[in-house]
Amino acid sequence: MKTIKLAALLLTILPLSLQADTNSKRLPEPLEIKIDRENISGVFWGQGEQNILGKALAVQGEKRTQLHFSSMQIAPGQFELALVVHGKSLTASVDKDSKSAKLSALDAKGQAVFLNEKDRLQLTALLKTYELQGYGKQNDAANMLKRLLSLWAQTPDSVSLQRTIDGVSTSAYENLCSYNGLELAASHDGNQCGYDDPECTSLALVGSRGSNTESFINGQWTTAVPDHIPNVRQRGECYGNCGGGCPSGNQILTRDCLNHDQCVRNGHSLISGWCNDDFTYTFDDAMFAPECPGTD
Repeated sequence: MKTIKLAALLLTILPLSLQADTNSKRLPEPLEIKIDRENISGVFWGQGEQNILGKALAVQGEKRTQLHFSSMQIAPGQFELALVVHGKSLTASVDKDSKSAKLSALDAKGQAVFLNEKDRLQLTALLKTYELQGYGKQNDAANMLKRLLSLWAQTPDSVSLQRTIDGVSTSAYENLCSYNGLELAASHDGNQCGYDDPECTSLALVGSRGSNTESFINGQWTTAVPDHIPNVRQRGECYGNCGGGCPSGNQILTRDCLNHDQCVRNGHSLISGWCNDDFTYTFDDAMFAPECPGTD
């Protein structure tokens, strides 16, 4: 219950104008933000899941999901984040300097909950709108919110967000900024093979942008999804970036995020249990690894 009270306290910094009744005649902007030197908060009006990534604006009278969120810097390098989606309270206490964090996801009764596809659709839409409107660089709190949104939007159904990271050194993640634009072996373990086995390994073009993942199969590049083809060459969708697809700015490129991308793009999906361990390895990467200059 303490976490829920904290989330409620953080969200009270929203101006009353942002908490207006969504049934009012005036259709609000999809994203409204309040920002100062150290904090950022706001509300996002999503759409029905069937249209969430389609039209930019909902039609008059359509039921729209509200996502209230905030990121506050309570001390230098220390942040408290809160977001509510479909009645689920997501919180994170992050210490950037000690590289430690405590995350949770609770329902209205204080019980631990998991995210699902509907949650991820709304979180992805919020993240994309947040980025397209140029947010994430204004202050450290705005950047940390961007990182957590990207992490939450990728969290599979069966991965718990009740998680503590008790400080990691820079060696806990392998920074791949220097490999941007180069091919690097990426691998996962699963039901058919293990790490570094040819069937579970791809040669990935690190940081390569493109709207789709392409694989070099039968002598040509194709968007067909390979199913454990040994040492297949792949590129696109910011391969190795921590988060789904390509960000609007610089990428966060790490070994763990590269391996997770390889898992979900080779015979498995984001919600596949065979990729859950690879995803959990990316938590510290997503929050603490540096952005790679020149990868925007």
